[in-house]
Amino acid sequence: MSQTSERASTVSVEKPWSDPARFPSRAMAIADLGIVAALHDDVFGPGALTRAAYRVREGHGPLSPYCRVLCDGGTVIAAIKYTAITIGGRADALMLGPLMVAGRYGSQGHGRRLISESLKAARDGGIKLVLLVGDAPYYARFGFQPVLPMG
Repeated sequence: MSQTSERASTVSVEKPWSDPARFPSRAMAIADLGIVAALHDDVFGPGALTRAAYRVREGHGPLSPYCRVLCDGGTVIAAIKYTAITIGGRADALMLGPLMVAGRYGSQGHGRRLISESLKAARDGGIKLVLLVGDAPYYARFGFQPVLPMG
């Protein structure tokens, strides 16, 4: 699935929406990587790192400027990561994922908020394409659509 920056500005997101005053978000820092790794294991299980999307992320730095975390007090409860990718010689693309929300915080709009905030930052930062391997119905609300095979 992919999204171009032109489509992102027309997407509406339904409620519930995470309360920014109660659950502030911020750029992910190197110091967050351990807790984000633990959150990842809790959400996806240890076998997730064998999936094909993780092979694409190998060899890239652990953070892009668009990675974000969402906190409850001082505790990270949700995170979104992006990997810079090059497509057709152009370096203005990202691979979204993983998006993770701690179980007890699910279905409260935290994931939607992180996606919306980070996609806006990516668009503002000159990113033209965001690619992901994920749940089509969930991500469609953000303007993502399947990419058809060539040929």
